[in-house]
Amino acid sequence: LASSNTNGGGTVNAFNYGLPTDTPIRGNWSGQGATVGVFRSSTGTFYLASSNTNGSGTVNAFNYGLPTDTPLAGDWSSQGTTVGVFRSSTGTFYPASSNTNGGGTVNAFNFGLPTDTPIAGRWTNSQGTTVGVFRSSTGTFYLASSNTNGGGTVTAFTFGQAGDIPVVGDWSGQGYDTVGVFRPSTGTFYLASSNMNGGGTVTAFNYGLPTDTPLAGKWI
Repeated sequence: LASSNTNGGGTVNAFNYGLPTDTPIRGNWSGQGATVGVFRSSTGTFYLASSNTNGSGTVNAFNYGLPTDTPLAGDWSSQGTTVGVFRSSTGTFYPASSNTNGGGTVNAFNFGLPTDTPIAGRWTNSQGTTVGVFRSSTGTFYLASSNTNGGGTVTAFTFGQAGDIPVVGDWSGQGYDTVGVFRPSTGTFYLASSNMNGGGTVTAFNYGLPTDTPLAGKWI
């Protein structure tokens, strides 16, 4: 975990959690700041860490979605971060209402295409987390204004290149998220300053290895 969005990334907190084959996620599970988590596709199980230290403290483990789903996390109801999944076979999002086995009440809706990469973020200051997708074939982001079928008004813009991996974070401390991409070919992050076409000013820096999986959060 990097301490800054600059070249080299500043001090790094490094620790083991989960298995090498797990998919990483991050969220504010307990209201104390973002910690990491993993989704184990072999069993369809989420494991949420209580701290970003070696061993990671108490773990909340539960099943949600299908093993073939793509995991994501967001503050869907302004009550704290919970998990969700994107089912690529149907292009359907399933945001959970709680981080317990079964996930509580589920809001299910379609947005984007089955081949899109799902993301989630707080796109404006006036609402909680909503979903979005990154269409790698064109390098286009589509950000939904609501978590309902169709997604409400959509902001669509191009940022990055085809083949980039999307990331989301509050890069500027303005209280809402903007998008970014990680370019595996060079191991470079490109962070947009706005969710508009072209993305405004871009912060670009190298961090990690090209084969790493990117994630973002307010770690401290």
